[in-house]
Amino acid sequence: RRSDPRREVSAMCRGRQAETSLSEKPVSILWRLPFRLPSPKPSRVPRCCRALARADRPPEGMLVQGVDGASTHRDELSYAYDWALAVGTPVLAARAGVVVEACDVFRAGAPKPEYRPLANHVVLRHADGLYSRYFHLKQGSLRTSVGAAVSVGQPIAASGNTGFSSGPHLHFDVTDSTPTETSLLSVERTATQQQRAGGAAGAGATDTAADATDAAKEAPPPPGLVSGTVKSAAAAFCFALPPASSPLRAPLVLGDPPTADSPLAACDGAVVLLRRCLHVDFVDKVRRAEAAGAVAVVVVNNKPVPAVHTMGWGPAAQREAPPGVPAVMVPLVEGEAMAEALQRGEPLVCTLSGSPHLGRFRGGHREARAAACAAARAATPQASPLDPRPWLPFVPVTQPAAFAWPAEGGSPEAEGGRRAYFPAVGEIPPVAVQRAAGWEET
Repeated sequence: RRSDPRREVSAMCRGRQAETSLSEKPVSILWRLPFRLPSPKPSRVPRCCRALARADRPPEGMLVQGVDGASTHRDELSYAYDWALAVGTPVLAARAGVVVEACDVFRAGAPKPEYRPLANHVVLRHADGLYSRYFHLKQGSLRTSVGAAVSVGQPIAASGNTGFSSGPHLHFDVTDSTPTETSLLSVERTATQQQRAGGAAGAGATDTAADATDAAKEAPPPPGLVSGTVKSAAAAFCFALPPASSPLRAPLVLGDPPTADSPLAACDGAVVLLRRCLHVDFVDKVRRAEAAGAVAVVVVNNKPVPAVHTMGWGPAAQREAPPGVPAVMVPLVEGEAMAEALQRGEPLVCTLSGSPHLGRFRGGHREARAAACAAARAATPQASPLDPRPWLPFVPVTQPAAFAWPAEGGSPEAEGGRRAYFPAVGEIPPVAVQRAAGWEET
């Protein structure tokens, strides 16, 4: 029997009484609303219409899930907003920043776990080290690219319904990190290959050897590698990465077996390349590589997506000490390119360090949680049923965010116009907040 869309929308729009009021949180930064409606909508929706404007979705611009939302906004994702928006609604930069992640290749969305990595998104890095994230974007809607500088209110994409989603909406949050800016990984050929190419012609053929050496130097990198730099994300259980000023540098070798489903062959002093699989946990792969003598681990994603994510560390695994070597994940295309180069006998060297962008933002939700956890552990030295643990260092943690609410007719920067708007479930942002986002009458 088909489910009633009215009942589903009503359930999606219901706010929890336990949701935190952001107005009680200290906010030093005001953001702009990250979307532009076709025309200003009244902020107050009649109670009889709040759950349903049409038979299939809530009113456009309504907040359907907010802070501490019952559905998905929990723990490190507590401070996040979901606004119901029609597919194609312009998505705007909430602050000026630099694009560090951008993806619009996915088409479908559904409230199923397998769709979690399939959300089109944009991530901006801001001057203070914070990041703003925009998820569930429409396929092919990007209006910017990685590395581009964007100004506040600039259109960057269009809203959609991709990834883990039960209906067209925009997920927006502010975090203190993002996975692809936790680590720096580069891969390059070694001089050994060039020397082999030069020596192949024999000691008496000097000119031929020189030509071979020059050809080896000019040979392109393995397919999928761009200037030797590979997108990567540090594992949640990495408690330290070498600083960028003194990176780890070691030869890259293929793991044997490649999925680490049994003890690995010796790989002393090397960075070992392993494949992600369903039957061996991330942390177990890294522990087996460490036991085999590896100094670092690179795990190749098994999903054909351009994004990478933070490799998790479940509560059961956290009862043991974390591995003592760093580990990162790389996308499937780049990982396969490295594996194929190694299988061809091409010696590769990895350079790995922490990202200089990591940890630039201090304070906020993460440090407050760490202090609360320390106090809880001091009060209850025994294992607590609440399991008070601070968040792991490479897991992005959302931060409180409020939005500019200028006086009517004024600008967000005008004196006296620095009021903050704290979105509430079931409401549409006030018209003045919508105008501050960059709405222009046409």
